[in-house]
Parts: sequence; structure tokens; C-alpha cells
Amino acid sequence: MCMKGDYVSALPCFDKAIRIGVNISAAYLYCGDAYLNTGNFDKAITDCTHAIRLGDDETSAQAYYRRAVACERKGDEEQSHADLVRAKQLDPTLGE
Repeated sequence: MCMKGDYVSALPCFDKAIRIGVNISAAYLYCGDAYLNTGNFDKAITDCTHAIRLGDDETSAQAYYRRAVACERKGDEEQSHADLVRAKQLDPTLGE
């Protein structure tokens, strides 16, 4: 069962949603968020990238923001900054 805030338990739920094609961009976004919160920054970046590619502006803004955080935590300040700028272009309220 997926419990709010339990990122490790949530990962299989999001993976299942991706496999069966249920709101794929959001599933990638939430999966990326779960990986971000469990410290797996490479997987967070990969899933956020998928969400960006598949999502609308709102989903993409959130995905750019989460990917910026993951990149920052990995030490990639340049990519983090670029993603944060793009996220703010799509949604100026992010990060406030």
C-alpha cells in the first residue's frame, strides 16, 4: 500500500502506474520526487527528465524544479541553475 510520505513504499506504486500508462508524466514526476527524497539523485534526474519530456507546462515546471534540486545535491551547479531558471519561466511561484 502506498502511504503519503513513505517514499520507499511509493516507488513500486509509481512504477506500476508508468507500466500501465496511467498519467505517465505525473507518475514520472512523483517517482522522481520519491527518488530525490530517498537520496537516489541519478534516478531522480532520469525520472524528472521523462516527466519534462512527456508533461504539460505545470508538470514540467515541477519536474525542472525537482531536477534542479537533484543536480544541486549531486554538485552540478550549472545544470541546477539552468533547470531552476526554466522552472521559474514555466511557473514563477516555484521555490517560494
